[in-house]
Amino acid sequence: MASKFLGVDAGATKTRAVLYDASGVMLYESIQGHGNIIVNEAIAIQNVANAIAQCLEQVSETDQISLLLGMAGIEISNKSKQVKRSLEIKFPILQQVAIINDGYLGMIAALKGRDGVFVISGTGSVVYGQKQNTLLRVGGYGHLLGDEGSAYWIGYELFKGLTYFIDTKQPVSPFYQAFLTSEGVSEASASDLIRKFYTLTKQEVAEYALWVSHLAENENNEAIRLLKKAARALAKQVKLILNRLAFTPNFLFAFSGSVLVKNPVVLAALLEQLPDVTLVKEVVEPTKAVYYYWMREENRCLQLV
Repeated sequence: MASKFLGVDAGATKTRAVLYDASGVMLYESIQGHGNIIVNEAIAIQNVANAIAQCLEQVSETDQISLLLGMAGIEISNKSKQVKRSLEIKFPILQQVAIINDGYLGMIAALKGRDGVFVISGTGSVVYGQKQNTLLRVGGYGHLLGDEGSAYWIGYELFKGLTYFIDTKQPVSPFYQAFLTSEGVSEASASDLIRKFYTLTKQEVAEYALWVSHLAENENNEAIRLLKKAARALAKQVKLILNRLAFTPNFLFAFSGSVLVKNPVVLAALLEQLPDVTLVKEVVEPTKAVYYYWMREENRCLQLV
């Protein structure tokens, strides 16, 4: 059994490595730059290596270290074996090394290694399920092919809804009048917003979800309906997980991402669409997944299907 655990969360904006003792108590942390292997492989790997090196400076030669690295883009890159081997060579003190994507890392931490469902809905969206030694992912294909129920999806649906009024020449609804006013655009020039949409980045489109959320907080019915539509899109993906893994009611359910964490309308509507769940409310640091990962099922690695 490892005497210390090292968890690394290598995400799109930063890399965070945390060293834990055998009981899962945090001992040391290192923060470095982004760890997305798709954005820049050399820089991402160097940032990860730097974070690991700083943590390992805190251990002794007799320590047995188990490492879990959650790395953004690792599945798409198909380079997990190469990265794993390079880390084993660079840091021979590591007794065990496993590499998964950063979404799985968040799931394992949130569920504390237990069976359940984990939903992420931030700028993008993805749903994970874990039962016994099987992991299942639904969604997570990016904004061009998926991201249903995400902040980007809400922004996309907002702009798409405007095209109905442009095509039918009907007067815009109060909701869309508020949208036009917030953008400083007249109803006669509504097409300008469609042209603007095609100039926006994914993140900029996603930011419109916040505007919709503000209107929902002020009890705007159209905004509430749009958010509930997002919840139904997420619920559809969750139900696929439940069916494929044969979950029974009262399964563990955890979530992360701004759409669910900061928007009670979406979370409540999502839960209404599902069978009874045991809601996991505790927020767990993603890097602590290392502790639960290596302690689970006698260190048997999970199988992705």
